[in-house]
Amino acid sequence: MDQAVSVADPRTRPTPARPESTGGRKPPDRAARSHWRQASAPLSGVVPERFCSRIDCEDQIRGIAVVTRGVEFVESVAEAVSLGLLVTTPDGQAVWSNQALRALLGVDPAIVGLAELPPLPPETVAAGREIAWTGPDGSRRLLGVTPRSLGKGTDGDGTPGLILYEFCDITLRHQYEKRTHHREWRLSRVEALAKFGTWEWDLETDSVEWSEELLGMFGYPTGAHLDYHDCRALVHPEDVGLVESVLIEALQTTGPFTSTHRMYLADRVTQRWFECYGEVITDESGHPIRVLGTAHDITEQRRIQEELEYLAEHDPLTSLPNRRSIAAHLRERLDCYAPSGALLLVDIDHFRDINDLRGHMVGDTVLRSLPPLLAKWSDPRALLGRLSGDEFAIVLPDGDAASTLAAAESLCDAVARHPFVAEGAALRITVSIGAAPLAPARDSEVLLANADLALHEAKRAGRSRARLLAPEQ
Repeated sequence: MDQAVSVADPRTRPTPARPESTGGRKPPDRAARSHWRQASAPLSGVVPERFCSRIDCEDQIRGIAVVTRGVEFVESVAEAVSLGLLVTTPDGQAVWSNQALRALLGVDPAIVGLAELPPLPPETVAAGREIAWTGPDGSRRLLGVTPRSLGKGTDGDGTPGLILYEFCDITLRHQYEKRTHHREWRLSRVEALAKFGTWEWDLETDSVEWSEELLGMFGYPTGAHLDYHDCRALVHPEDVGLVESVLIEALQTTGPFTSTHRMYLADRVTQRWFECYGEVITDESGHPIRVLGTAHDITEQRRIQEELEYLAEHDPLTSLPNRRSIAAHLRERLDCYAPSGALLLVDIDHFRDINDLRGHMVGDTVLRSLPPLLAKWSDPRALLGRLSGDEFAIVLPDGDAASTLAAAESLCDAVARHPFVAEGAALRITVSIGAAPLAPARDSEVLLANADLALHEAKRAGRSRARLLAPEQ
């Protein structure tokens, strides 16, 4: 039997290596290229297998071609993506980078190196950080860098293999987040300075979301959750009807609304005044889905307003109704069909001497001491006020001319008999009174003039007495 002669199959001859396109870049050395091809296989999904001698030579050639095409495909994809990619050795030597990274950095990383690259944490798939980068043109950017392991090394000792770095320009995102944070901080400070907060009522879930400042104003912790019923329970019982009517009308008309009402804080004891503005948000069909609003704490403004209103109608020294308030009361009484009652003008005798000889502190003490006595000795239904200086007014609810004069004379006698002590000094105080019935007067000014004429007559008669100006006089 003839001995078989082994003839080499021409298909098994080595195929000449095809020159690779470097795109104008210096091609990496053979070792780095080997590293890159090995690392590229998992990325492309094409895993090179160890070809044994039993595989047909033609299949080996086809397998090598498939792997080669797979690596080239991965490279072409990596060059096409907008994400900057860099492959380095474990010691930081650049092996490969794509065009997106070179455009992002403005330079080839293999030339300048990247000393700020974050290290690869052990057993970590992805862990990123931010680095500041200054390009060759002086431009500054903030880059997000994420390292990823491309497997173990080829030495078999478990040392890390190549590292893939993903780069992205996060400058705009960082600026946007910074502006957003600043806007939120500014809004929070404005809310704190203006003592107002914002709220949103979700009509579908019935939940009400309050801003942190509004929660703090009511004494709730940050992140507290409230629903509509919780908020309604904080409204003062006398103002619940007002608030609900405003909300019902707003939901029906889907228009803006405002409401000023009292609310309890979280302790359910402290009351504050709030001025609320809001608007109703609807869906495409016009159905209300949310209500947005603001709540402004106007307690201090309300206090000042009430104080001004009080001072506008009351005397600050004696807290009695002032001339304006007395005149308004007289106009109301004179508008009646048949007004009854009378006006008494009470003037302290020689009050200027008390101020000049004893001082204004003694004079103020006398002015504060006299009204309680006049109220005590007058009809409980009478209105007592201070017109000016040492002159007081008493509006009697009823009575004819005779009873009015008798009441005035009784007051003169009671004041004259009462001992006054001011700043440690005993004083004798007398008053003169002028009376005028309401019935014949046409308006409050005429009535005041009539009583004033009667008062001057009492003083001319010797003081500490009363006189009446009746219609027949």
